[in-house]
Amino acid sequence: MANTSSFNSTISQKWNIAGSTPLAPQIATKLLESFVPGYSTVHAFILEVFHFDTSVLVTAAAGVLLFFRMGRYFWNSITNVLWAYWTSQVVLNSKDDAWTHVVFFLEHRNYTGRSRSLTMKTKYSYDSSDALSNLVFNGQWLNFSNQSCMRKPVYSPGRGTHWFHINGNYFRFSRDVDKNDWSGSRDMIYITCYGRSTEPIKKLIVDAKYVFYNENQVNNRKTSIYRPKLDYWYNPWGFATSRHCRPIETIVLDQDIKQQILEDINDYLHPVTERWYSNRGIPYRRGYLFYGPPGTGKSSICFALAGVFGLDIYVISLLKKGMNEEELGKLFTSLPTRCIVLLEDIDAADLSNRKLPEESEESSTEDGEDKSKKSKDKEKKKESGISLSALLNAIDGVASQEGRVLIMTTNKPESLDKALTRPGRVDMQVGFQNASQQQAREIFERIYIADEASASTKQVHSPPTENPETTGKPQGNVFSTPDEVKSLAQDFATKVPDRLFSPAELQGFLVKRKKEPKKALEDVQTWVEETQGQKKKDEKQDERQDSKHDEKKF
Repeated sequence: MANTSSFNSTISQKWNIAGSTPLAPQIATKLLESFVPGYSTVHAFILEVFHFDTSVLVTAAAGVLLFFRMGRYFWNSITNVLWAYWTSQVVLNSKDDAWTHVVFFLEHRNYTGRSRSLTMKTKYSYDSSDALSNLVFNGQWLNFSNQSCMRKPVYSPGRGTHWFHINGNYFRFSRDVDKNDWSGSRDMIYITCYGRSTEPIKKLIVDAKYVFYNENQVNNRKTSIYRPKLDYWYNPWGFATSRHCRPIETIVLDQDIKQQILEDINDYLHPVTERWYSNRGIPYRRGYLFYGPPGTGKSSICFALAGVFGLDIYVISLLKKGMNEEELGKLFTSLPTRCIVLLEDIDAADLSNRKLPEESEESSTEDGEDKSKKSKDKEKKKESGISLSALLNAIDGVASQEGRVLIMTTNKPESLDKALTRPGRVDMQVGFQNASQQQAREIFERIYIADEASASTKQVHSPPTENPETTGKPQGNVFSTPDEVKSLAQDFATKVPDRLFSPAELQGFLVKRKKEPKKALEDVQTWVEETQGQKKKDEKQDERQDSKHDEKKF
């Protein structure tokens, strides 16, 4: 340190720095020395060796930096004022449908071309059959192992800020993670536009929704299905899946009853009907009870009705783990105004008032710990069960949503409480039966005539096998003419006992022979005898189990 001080003193005396250097560079040198120790030594060395005063350069650089700092400060202040008073913003989160619509819109309208930060996904849910369009039918067994590489990647705006010019307006699109979401899984989209009106953003969201449903739902004819979710933030309903709409013509049901259901729902959904209900003080709700044996099409017609009227299906299972009365109330309160609510197998829920059994006299002698354990168990039972009164209150209580179509299905209508099926809660009851011979004929024709047109234009051959019966694959497509199929269908119906088999059973039998109508006719008699025998065995076994259950009670 002493040597350094003497060196600096010698340099200063030789060049008379204190007397000849301007005041500003001296101040700059002292300031830099305080922030950068050793700067004065370097400055003196350069001044002695190269005869160049670095303090002038440092002073100029500091002035330029100060100028840019001040300019940036004023620019940020001005832009903040402009963004605060001359722009509009709408915030979307990833758990809202509008978020999905906007991202889909940007992906499929090529607005991400100029973005430098993108998120790519190869397997996406909007079009699961995208890779199948390139599938080659070369006469060999189908192999899907190489289809993943043929999917087209889809790019969406990544996290950060993006600019888009849409419909004559500039939009700033900012995507980030919600910092208030503890799970870190909720993305936020901030859409900003110039002007003091949010109308351009609202129009963008409406256009995105139209594109989403027009390209993803309408063209592909899909119905969205929603199920309850326990880890919800603000919406207890979560998207489960979407399926292609089922034609109402494929539902095996008496045509008059089918037409009656369609007309009743169509009249209920009409806007005039809603005003009619409101003017007369009647709750705007509609309920249906579909009852009958398993496999008769109770749930299938619900899905077909959703396709006819373009409604989403909201499925509620009272036996779902974690379902309690509070959650049930939230589910019904959060329903949209136009939807189908499906309560499947309502009889399996064992609805009752769920009164707790009275304690026996022995419980009075138990100690405090046992009583506390029993009380906790009772509280758990209360939380896990759905009482009949809670279900009735959710269906038509004061806070229940209006405008929905409630459909309940059951295999045992006689086991339901009359309070659940009274008019006002259930407005129409429809009974489903096993297939008649007429319906068996219709099922046969639907299975084999539907593919007639495609069979004449495209044949898909498989390599011959030594034993086709072991693989379940026919040696080729054996299609008959429509007239021949109708003749075979009539013969098929005569061999099927009336009202003995459900439509699902008949359909399952025919699907196994979906390319061989003649073989189906040949095998139906054997199948009927075997299935009848199995049904009788199952009935006897059920009777024995019921008798054992009754003996245990007594």
